[in-house]
Amino acid sequence: MNVVWFCIDTLRKKGKSADLSEAGDEIHEAIYASCGNRRLQRLMDVYRDQVGWLQRLAGLIPNRLAHSLREHEGILAALEARDPDWAEAAARAHVRSTRRDLLQTMAANGGAADGGADEGNGRTRKEGLR
Repeated sequence: MNVVWFCIDTLRKKGKSADLSEAGDEIHEAIYASCGNRRLQRLMDVYRDQVGWLQRLAGLIPNRLAHSLREHEGILAALEARDPDWAEAAARAHVRSTRRDLLQTMAANGGAADGGADEGNGRTRKEGLR
């Protein structure tokens, strides 16, 4: 668990410049390893790319890093307390919170989590492409 706390502290110090995807990978891997549950590790291996993609998108949302760090702290506290019900509830709350933030941001930006900017011409997707 010390590795996860270290990752969280490092992210908090880096603030907005942190790479949420890379840090999220480290945090998630350390949590899975600490659980000692091979089935969970194999299952999450299957979803690693999708989780990474969502982490990259979530990293573009203002204040998402701070929310995510607090949520992971709750998960870690539950794991350290060896309280599986609390750990499950905290993990589910983290997933729901991230999903909510992603969906709200995408809805506000015409389906884009990145603010809707089109790299090709600088217009937002809401403005449309001609």
